[in-house]
Amino acid sequence: MLSDAILGETPSGPVNARTDDDSSYSDSTGQDAADIGGSDTGSPDVYSQDNGSSDSDSSDAGSSDSEGGLPNINIGPVSTGDSGSSASDGSAMLSFDPADRPNANLGTGTIKELEIGDIAPDFTVDLVSGGTFTLSDHDAEVVFINFWATWCPPCVGEMPEIGELAELGLDGLQVLCINCGEDAKTVDKFVTKNDYDFNIAYDTDYTVEYYYPTDYVPYTVIIKNGIIRDIYVGAPRDAYETYKSSVENLLNE
Repeated sequence: MLSDAILGETPSGPVNARTDDDSSYSDSTGQDAADIGGSDTGSPDVYSQDNGSSDSDSSDAGSSDSEGGLPNINIGPVSTGDSGSSASDGSAMLSFDPADRPNANLGTGTIKELEIGDIAPDFTVDLVSGGTFTLSDHDAEVVFINFWATWCPPCVGEMPEIGELAELGLDGLQVLCINCGEDAKTVDKFVTKNDYDFNIAYDTDYTVEYYYPTDYVPYTVIIKNGIIRDIYVGAPRDAYETYKSSVENLLNE
């Protein structure tokens, strides 16, 4: 199903590639998609694709629109195993020994391609808005993490929908977008231009991304009680509804 997704290339690469020849893929200003992250037109950096709409349920994991729409690339079902629960005082009751948890900043633990049910590697990142975000501080919550880059049209295209998810203010949800490898000036310019006010973080030297390896961005993981419960590679057909459904299911467990 990955061949049908709207994907960027590896986070360490300077270019993005579509996986089909759809020439209608462009940003909202009609510019070439390759320039989408660095546009100075004054309009939001977003992309659009006129492939028609699909009547299928966008929460259908792994489904594909036969008319060329964006598939929901959900890597595996949500784990039904015991991934821990929250204590009545709001603290996390982890199903693993914290000493066994990989830590990106300390460089400890095994680095591997992550799967549903794995322990989410801990990390601390600096936020564009100031301050820091430490994953383990939010183990009692559902944490939505999106890895992205300004040079990646699919990443840029779904960013407004991730912003909508954050703006819902769902109790028990944390939304965090981690930029992959770009300098602070580039990230700050993008965030300011698009007026994003949710949690966006720097990862200029790939410290965190190294522990969340992926061949493509956007790459999204959703975590509860320190366990990875959902993984998305590429931009889902309807990012907002897809992500909202996933986090609400976890919040309601």
